[in-house]
Amino acid sequence: MSRDILLIAADRWSRALILAELQEAGHDVMAAPGLHYAVSVIMKGLIEPSLVLLDVHDDDYATPERVSRFMEFVPGAAFVLIVPVFQRASWKSLEEKGARVLSRPIRVGDVVELAARTLAEQEKARGERV
Repeated sequence: MSRDILLIAADRWSRALILAELQEAGHDVMAAPGLHYAVSVIMKGLIEPSLVLLDVHDDDYATPERVSRFMEFVPGAAFVLIVPVFQRASWKSLEEKGARVLSRPIRVGDVVELAARTLAEQEKARGERV
């Protein structure tokens, strides 16, 4: 099942707000309540996202090492990570692997805008490869 975005957020309020805004913007989104659940969704082949949007707030399972391994499970997807401002340095290695990193505090509108821009870039890159 192909969807635009896999939204991963353990914090239910963040997940609900971002999900509602992404859907309002017309994106096809599947939401998972944390990285552990998202791994299961990907391994079962339930989704092939173009973009993985991961908010690590309150997700003890979402460490840089685990997210790095998760990125290998969805090699065609772009990644946007939302991380605490004081932990940004620990996510630098994933930024070097191509993930975009946003630091909290953030505005939901900024997340939706970056998601749309990232999806457009993904689409353009696919068109250039064909």
